[in-house]
Amino acid sequence: MSRRGFCKAFNRCSGANPGTVLRHLRVEHAKRLLIEHDLLLKQVAKLCGYRSENTFCVAFQRAVGIPPKKFQRQYLMALYRNRHSGESPSLIANRIFPKTLDGSVSVRLNNLIKNSKKMVIENRFT
Repeated sequence: MSRRGFCKAFNRCSGANPGTVLRHLRVEHAKRLLIEHDLLLKQVAKLCGYRSENTFCVAFQRAVGIPPKKFQRQYLMALYRNRHSGESPSLIANRIFPKTLDGSVSVRLNNLIKNSKKMVIENRFT
């Protein structure tokens, strides 16, 4: 399959182009790492597939609207303020930080990822 053919098929299935999806997945993974682990930005950047800390910070700020460290600080402050409310940390994160892509695109992306994993496994054993 050609690169152009792949991009068209991907866009048809997911409603977004591969670059947009990749950026979204990287930023979502970075959010999770920033919230759940105490890592240096350089480590988060590397784990999310960025070549440098600066590139990661620019991409994160474009997608989320705030720098990664500020995101982490705001989340921890909100978690501290709401520690007695009984809300789970993920609910607090969803309430405080808006999604990068709308829910329908996220659901389609998750389905696409599941289906592509099945296809890879099926092709491996046929």
